[in-house]
Amino acid sequence: LLDLAKAHTNRGAVLSQMNRWQEAKQAHEQALKVLSTTRDMRMYAATHCNLSDVCRHLGDLEAALRLAEESLKLAVALDLHFEEALAHLNLGEALLESGQPRQARTEHLETAQRMLDERGITYLRPEVERGVAETLLQEGELEQAERSARKAITQAEALQSGSDEGIGLRVLAAIQRAQGLVSDAEGTLQRGIELLRLSGPKFELAQADLEMARLVLGDPARQEQAGFVLKEARSIFEEAGAQLALRAVDALEAQLAASRGNQRS
Repeated sequence: LLDLAKAHTNRGAVLSQMNRWQEAKQAHEQALKVLSTTRDMRMYAATHCNLSDVCRHLGDLEAALRLAEESLKLAVALDLHFEEALAHLNLGEALLESGQPRQARTEHLETAQRMLDERGITYLRPEVERGVAETLLQEGELEQAERSARKAITQAEALQSGSDEGIGLRVLAAIQRAQGLVSDAEGTLQRGIELLRLSGPKFELAQADLEMARLVLGDPARQEQAGFVLKEARSIFEEAGAQLALRAVDALEAQLAASRGNQRS
């Protein structure tokens, strides 16, 4: 039974990397069903974390928060340090998506940072630091956000994780855009896109496309480029079933249509 559960969990992880999030959700749910008949509570907690992350990508933030809270309770009760840090990361990311950046940072992401530091765990550090950078960006603390984003990139480089580095560069570009450094932001983002095209995952490439659209949307000479990257992002998000991300595409496409209409008039 435990091997069967591991097979479902591994399949879910692979499907996530393939941008097939709805199928990944079903695989993790199957794993949980099997795990409920075993005594491996570590894997049960970890699979809750995996399913929480999948639900967040699908745009079901209520389920993402509930599953992360359940996994956190299990991890604390069982004294599972990695799983506890992962649960805090998932809660922080879901709260960030829900528009609660301060709570995400102070209650969960900074807690995850401390736990990783205390236990000498390196694997999650770029993702947690990147989350902190995004919360600080939403809070308007741009100098601190930049420091966290650059730290996340350095951590990703140390782990030789091209995908984490690419995502970190996308976050740094968003911060530079907020700072008014549009040329710097575009150069940073281009490097991130190159890495993501090589390393994936496709979902994160589409997020970088959204950031590129935000950068070039105001330039009348580059609206064709904005339309192209939004089309690519829509295709990837539709394949994944990522509803929140598709709403972001809708909003940017509406801005683009309005801009084109103003030019014609």
